[in-house]
Amino acid sequence: MMIRRTFVKGLILCVAAALLAVWVPAADRAEANSTVGIALKNSEKSYDGTTLGMGGTVIPFGFHPSWLARDFNEDDLATLLTYFKKTGATVARLWVDGAWWEPVNDNADETVMNDAGFTWNSREMESLYKYVQGFKDAGVDLYVCLMSDDPKYMYPWLIAANTLGTSPNAGKYGEYAEHLAALVKQLVVVKGFTNVKYVSFNGEPNNFFFTPPGITKLDHYKATMTAVRNRLASENLLAYVKLIGPDISYADHDTSDWLNDLATNIPDSLDAYSIHSGQSKPDATSGAYYNLISGLISDIRARDPAAADKPFMVTDYTPTGTVRRAEDGLNAVALVANGLRAGASEFGRWTFAEDIWTWPFLANQTSTSFGDYGYGIVGSKQENFTPRPVYKATALLYKLVPKGSTTYKATTSNEAVIPAIVRTAGGNHTIIVVNWSDTAADATFTLDTPIGTTFRKYKFAPAELNTVDKFGEIPASFATKTVNGTTFTDTIPANTVYFYSDIADGTAPGQPTGLTAASPNFKQVRLQWTAVSDPDVAYYRVYRSETANFAPSLANKVGEIWIKPGGAPAFNDKNVDQGKTYYYKVSAVDGMENEGAASGQASVTVASESYTQTLTVTDSPDGYYEIDADFENGYKARLYKKAGVIGWVQDKLGYTRTNLNSEQYSLPMVFKYSSGAYTDKAVNGGAESGTTGPDGWSTWTDQGGVFTWDASVKHSGSRSLKIDNALPNTNSLFYQQTTNVIPGKEYVLSYWIKTNQVSGNADSGRGAYVNVQFLDSNGAILSSIGGFDAQSNTGTNDWTYFSSRMTAPPGTVTVQIGTMLYGNNGTAWFDDIRFEEQPDIAISGQRTLAYYEADSVTYNNISPSRKQIVTVVGNETLTYDFYSDRIEMKVAGPNAGGYYIEDGGIVQRNTAFAFWSDGTETALSDTFAGTQVAKNVSGVELYQPPSAQTVCYEFGSAKPVTVTNAIRFRGYYPRFQVNSGETFTLKFPKKRSNPNGGAEAGTTAPSGWTTWNQSGNVSFVWDASTAHWGSRSLKTTNTSADNSAWYAQVDQPNIANTYRWSSWIKTSGVASTVGQGAYLSVEAKDASYNVLAVYRTPFVTGTTDWKRYEIEFNLPEGTEHLLVEGNLYGASGTAWFDDLELNYADTGIHNAGAEYGSGGSPAGWATWTTGGTPFVWDTTTA
Repeated sequence: MMIRRTFVKGLILCVAAALLAVWVPAADRAEANSTVGIALKNSEKSYDGTTLGMGGTVIPFGFHPSWLARDFNEDDLATLLTYFKKTGATVARLWVDGAWWEPVNDNADETVMNDAGFTWNSREMESLYKYVQGFKDAGVDLYVCLMSDDPKYMYPWLIAANTLGTSPNAGKYGEYAEHLAALVKQLVVVKGFTNVKYVSFNGEPNNFFFTPPGITKLDHYKATMTAVRNRLASENLLAYVKLIGPDISYADHDTSDWLNDLATNIPDSLDAYSIHSGQSKPDATSGAYYNLISGLISDIRARDPAAADKPFMVTDYTPTGTVRRAEDGLNAVALVANGLRAGASEFGRWTFAEDIWTWPFLANQTSTSFGDYGYGIVGSKQENFTPRPVYKATALLYKLVPKGSTTYKATTSNEAVIPAIVRTAGGNHTIIVVNWSDTAADATFTLDTPIGTTFRKYKFAPAELNTVDKFGEIPASFATKTVNGTTFTDTIPANTVYFYSDIADGTAPGQPTGLTAASPNFKQVRLQWTAVSDPDVAYYRVYRSETANFAPSLANKVGEIWIKPGGAPAFNDKNVDQGKTYYYKVSAVDGMENEGAASGQASVTVASESYTQTLTVTDSPDGYYEIDADFENGYKARLYKKAGVIGWVQDKLGYTRTNLNSEQYSLPMVFKYSSGAYTDKAVNGGAESGTTGPDGWSTWTDQGGVFTWDASVKHSGSRSLKIDNALPNTNSLFYQQTTNVIPGKEYVLSYWIKTNQVSGNADSGRGAYVNVQFLDSNGAILSSIGGFDAQSNTGTNDWTYFSSRMTAPPGTVTVQIGTMLYGNNGTAWFDDIRFEEQPDIAISGQRTLAYYEADSVTYNNISPSRKQIVTVVGNETLTYDFYSDRIEMKVAGPNAGGYYIEDGGIVQRNTAFAFWSDGTETALSDTFAGTQVAKNVSGVELYQPPSAQTVCYEFGSAKPVTVTNAIRFRGYYPRFQVNSGETFTLKFPKKRSNPNGGAEAGTTAPSGWTTWNQSGNVSFVWDASTAHWGSRSLKTTNTSADNSAWYAQVDQPNIANTYRWSSWIKTSGVASTVGQGAYLSVEAKDASYNVLAVYRTPFVTGTTDWKRYEIEFNLPEGTEHLLVEGNLYGASGTAWFDDLELNYADTGIHNAGAEYGSGGSPAGWATWTTGGTPFVWDTTTA
C-alpha cells in the first residue's frame, strides 16, 4: 500500500484560494461597548411612504449582435433572473442607449413623435424588450436610465459632445425630451411593460453631463429635467412612471449644492431624489454616513414642500472593496440599515450581476480566485455567475425587507452597532442590527410601541462564510427570539449581522412530476418536467448523481433555474461527460427558501462523441457568422459582422473560450508595432536600486508621515516603499516625475499594495493607492487617475494587485506617479509599480464603450475544406482562413515593424498550464496576478481543465511569445509580434500526457503501447474492426482466466498536479471467479522503477457497450515514471480499450495530495487556527 502524507489534525487552508475565504478581522478603532442601547422608534416613520424595493443595475446588452457573437443566450438571461428570484430582489436599474431607437432625428418637429422615424425594431431594442419582458415575468420593477454608450450616432444632432454622457446640445431641450418620452411611450404604452416604474437620464450629471459652451452643468441639468418633465406630462406618461434625479455621487463636493438647488428651484420636476452612494467602515461606524444621508434628506424636505412623500433612492450603492472581501457583506447591510433609518426608500446595488459586462472598466483587476471587480452581487458569465461575499448578506436583506415596507427611525448608543426596523405591508416586522466591531455587543432593544411575536433569527458572519459556494446558499434561520412588550435583549457577536423577522416562513412547495432526461448530443443533457402549481415557487433546484436512487444534497446540486409563470420547465446541464450515465432529481423552492420534496428520478446516458466531418459557415440573422469545424480537434466560432472579428470560440468538447469584459473581445486583437510599446516608464518601480534610499523616488508629507525603503516587507525582490501615517487625515506619498510620455497614448498602471490598520476615508482622493497625474508645461494638472482602488485598501490587507488603463490627455508634458497614503493613518507598502506604454489599435472589434467597426467584412467560400473571412479596417486587413482543425490568420498593412497580437478572448481565468514547443511547461495560477512568462518558441499550448482540448498558437519559426496575466484581459493570454502578411495558426488539439491514446498511430502495432501477460492464455490485437472513435482500438482476449495488460510509459510527471486517467472500455463475456475483470490502472514508480503507488478503477465484467471510466490521483513524492494500463485481470473474455487519456484534473489546488514539501510542511499550504498548534503533515495516514 502506498503511504502518502495528509492531514489528520486541525484545519489547513490552501494559499491559492481558501485563505481568502476565511476572513480575519482587521484591527481597527471601532469597538462596540460591552452594553449597547438601541432605540427602535416604531411609532416614528423615517419616510412617509413605503419602500420601493431592492435590487441592482443590469446592462441589458445580452442579445445585441456583439454579445450574441459571444454566445450570450436564453440560458444566461434565465440564470440572471434566477438570482433575482433567489435573492428576493424586486427592482432593476437598466441602462439604455439613445442610439438604439433614434440614431437620427425622427423628424424636424420636436413636438411631434414620428413613429416611422424611430428604430423600434432594431436588434438593440429587441434585446431590451427581452430583458424587460423577463423582468416583468419575474415580478421585478424597472428603473430605466438613458445613457449614451455610442455617442457618435447622436452627436451633434442631439447631444452636446461626442463622448460619454447624454446632455442635450444647444437648443435641443425639446428634442431631448421628445427622445426620452418616446422611449417611455414605446415601453409602457405600446409594448405594455407596466413594470417600467421609474425613468431618469445620465448618472452623476455633476461629473458627466457635458454641456454646450456658456452654461453650467447644474443650470443645463435643470433645464433638461424641466423639459423632460413637461413632455412626459403632455404625453400622459406620468401616470405610468416617476421621473427621478439627479443620480449624483454622494461623495462629490457639490452633492448637497445640487440637491438643495433642485429641491428649491424645480421641485415639481422631480418625483423622487436619487444619489449614488458608498461608505467606508469609519463612515459607517462613527455615524458619519447616517448623518450624511439624514442631512441630505432633511435639506431636501426643508426646501421641497412635497418632499416628505417623495422617495429618496440610493440607485447605485457600492460598499468599499473592489476585491470580494467577506467584510463587504457587513458593509452592504450596514449601508442599507443606515439608509433605512435615515429615510431612504430604495436601494440598487452597482451592479447586480456582471452577466455580460464587467465593471468598472478602468479599475482594479486582482485576478485572484475570487475574481476582480467586487461590485456585483454575482459574478460574470465566464465564472458561472459565482456569488460574491455580499451575496448572502444582501439576499437576506432583500428577502426580509420586502417592497412596500414602512421604515422607522432607529438610534444606537454606539454607531459601530447599526440598527434598522421595518414593518411589512402584512404587518410583520424585520429588525436589523450590524455589529461592525471586533467585540461582541450586549444589546438592549427598546421599542416605542409594544410588539408581541416570535422572531426567527438569521445571521451573516464573514468569519463563517463559504465564499466559494457556487450557488450562494442563503443562510437559514438558526434560532428564535420571543418579544412581548417594548424591550428585549440579545448578544450580537463581533463582525456579525443579525436579522430578526416574523415574516411568514410559509409552506414548502409541492413535488415536481414528469421529470425526463435526454442527451441531444455528447455535450449536454436536457431535463424537462411538469411545473409545480404553488403560486409562490421562486425557482427549481437540479440535482445529479452517478448513483441511482441518490439523496439530493448541496454536494450533488448542479443547477438552479427560474421558470416564468406558465412556462415549460427545462434545464440544460452542459457540464457532462460523454458515455456516462447520470441520475437527476428536481425540487421546487419558494421565496423564503423552503424546499419541497424532490421529484422522481430520471436517468440518461450521455451520447458518445461523434462528428459530421464537415466545415460550415452560417450567416446568422443576428449579425454574426458562425463557423463550425465539426471534427475531432475542431471548433465552433462566431465572428461579429459589424466589427469583422471573432468574439467566441468553443472547442468540440463543448468548452467555451471567451473573455467577457468591457475592454476588447476580438480574436485576435491587433495592435500596431512601436518601439516604445509595452515599455515601463516608471523608474525603479520595484524599489530595488538605491544606496540610502530608493533611486528615482522623492517624498512629501503634510504632517509627519514616515517613509521607509523597506527591506523586511516586499512583494518581490528585496525592497518595497513603505509609508507610515501616525496621525489621522495625514497626506503622504512617494512620487516621481517623467517626461517620457506621449500625449494621446494609452498607458497601463499596475502595482502591488499591502496595508496594515489603515483607518479613514477611501473616497474623493483619500485612501491608499497609486495615483497618476498628467501635467502640462506649466505644471498644471490636466488629468488625475487613481483613488478608485482606495476603496479596497482600508484596514489590513495582504499584498493585492491592481491595474488600470488611462490615456495621456493632449498637452501632457510630464507624468507624476505617486504612492498615496492620503487622508488616512496607518501603514501601506507599495511594490512592483509599472507604468507601461500601450501600442495603438489596428483591429479590435469592441473597446471599452465603443466599437471599432470594420470598413468591410467579406466571406469567401473557397472550398468544402477552406472558408475565408477578410476584414478591412482602414489600410489594415485581417484574414481568417478556417480549416477542419485550425484557424490560420494574418494581418497585412503598412505599419513599420508589423503588428502585435494579443488574445484574451480564448483564455478563461482558470488556465492552468502553458506548454511550450521547446518541451517545457509553466504552471499558471490566478493568484499570480501581473505575471509575465516569456519564451522564444515556435508555439505554445494553453491548457484549461477540465477540457481535454488545449488552445495552441503556432508560428512558422521561433519568435518571442509572452503569456501575461491580468494586465489587459482577465486571466492569462498570449502576446507576440508578427510581420505584415505573416501567417499564424490557432488550433485546439486534445491534451494527452500519454502518446497515441486513441491507438490510431502505428505500422504493424500501435505506437507507444506494450503488452504484458502472465500465463500465455491471451491474444492481443490492434483491432481495426472495433473502435470507440477513429479506426482502431486495443483488444485483449483471455481464452481462460489470466492476467493481461496493454501499457504505456510516461516519464517525469509533475507531482504537484492531480492527474486523471481515463479510457473507454467495451467488454464481451468477461467472467471471473475471483471478483476481477477489465479495468484501468496506474503504477507510480521511482527512478529505479520501484512501485510507489497503484491506482485503479472498478472491475468491469459481462458484456457491455462502450463506456468511459476514469480515476483521479495524486502522485507520491519521488515519482519519476508512470505506467498507464488497460487490464484484463483474473478473468476470461474480451475487452477493448480506446481513447485512453492521461490529463491534469481540475482541482484548482496546488499539491492537492499534500505529497511533497520541505521543512516538515507540504508545499503550497499554510495554516490558520484560533489557538494552539494542531497541524501535522502526516506520513502515516493517507
